[in-house]
Formats: sequence, C-alpha cells, structure tokens
Amino acid sequence: MDNNVNQKMKQVLIDTSLQPIWIPQSVKMLQKLKTGDTTIICIIRQPSSSVYEIFGHDYLLTDKRCICRIVTKNTINYFANFDLHCPKYHNPTDCIIEIISNELDYQKLRH
Repeated sequence: MDNNVNQKMKQVLIDTSLQPIWIPQSVKMLQKLKTGDTTIICIIRQPSSSVYEIFGHDYLLTDKRCICRIVTKNTINYFANFDLHCPKYHNPTDCIIEIISNELDYQKLRH
C-alpha cells in the first residue's frame, strides 16, 4: 500500500487480497490515515481472530443484504440474543460465517 495516500480523501474503499501477514499492518496504517470526516471501508475475507479484533465496526452482508451493523466487540453477544452461540475459544469470524451461511440461523436474524 502506498504511504503517500492523499490524507484529504473523504472515503477510502479497500477490497483486499493481501497475504494474511500484511493485513494487520495495513489496517493499522489506514487507522492512522483516518481523520474525523474520512470513512474507510475495508473488505477482508475470513480474517483471523487477531485481525478481526483490529476493526471497530462490523457490517455483515449475506444475500446482498446487511444483516448486522454493530460494534465489533458486541457482535458475538448480538448473535447470542438470537440463541446463536459461538463456542468458547472458537474463532469469532468462523462462527459468524457459519451463522450467516446457515439458512435456519440466518432466518432467526431476519426476525
């Protein structure tokens, strides 16, 4: 990623296919670039739990619909409200993918 990104941009969209080792460094760099009125959207596919924890907010999509827009640290508890639990020591991103990929679980979220 170029360190000379224009810091006056209002929106940044990154759809990454980075090697997993570079994702934390790249996300932290983007956080440093963020100013009060800049929106940064970063698409990471199947992140590790350590990468997932770097993010502040989740915007989860399935079937081209947003099913959850929430603060990252609250996502697993949000699913628990629908009796959809993530086992202890389970990677939260794996759990989220399983929930939104399972038609019966997905229907619970659509209430």
